[in-house]
Amino acid sequence: MGIHVIILRQFIGANCIVTFAGQIIEPFAPSVATHMALFLNFIQLLFNILNILFIKAGRKPLLLFGTASMSFFCIGIALVLIYQIETAILLFMSIYMALNGASLLPVGWAYPSEVLAP
Repeated sequence: MGIHVIILRQFIGANCIVTFAGQIIEPFAPSVATHMALFLNFIQLLFNILNILFIKAGRKPLLLFGTASMSFFCIGIALVLIYQIETAILLFMSIYMALNGASLLPVGWAYPSEVLAP
């Protein structure tokens, strides 16, 4: 199970969203595009720190909630880009990165080290 969490983290697309955030946002809000990657990384860091409050629920529920909600918002990002809804793209990308920072990112570091310990 521990190796599955590591593999899942590689395919969630958070790095892709941060890397191409400026190019994704530029057609909708050119003035925000230059600072979007910094903003998304800040949101991810903030929710990663706030994960200390969420971890009391347990790693498994946090992992299940995080992956389910991240998949919903990933589909939402795709639909927003297809239908070019300008205001929702910033919101969906921010929530996606917040969910990544609060669930899969910290659990992906802690869980495999406990499960795969020698």
